Amino acid sequence: MQGAKDLIESERGVFCLLVLAAATVLAVVGTITGQSWLDFVKWLTITLVASKTATGAIETITGKTAPPASTSS
Repeated sequence: MQGAKDLIESERGVFCLLVLAAATVLAVVGTITGQSWLDFVKWLTITLVASKTATGAIETITGKTAPPASTSS
């Protein structure tokens, strides 16, 4: 469940979910084919994973880390 939470809290993740929802609507109404939708989702996923990996690698190389999560009660 942590992965889904991280995805929703990420700007990239929210953008990808919105684009995925839009593509799904287009597929349902018949504007794009099922195969086109699958291809789109494949590239959307590859792009998201690659960008998250690149960000993590850059943060590791430069020594920067994400700010600690706030613990509010």
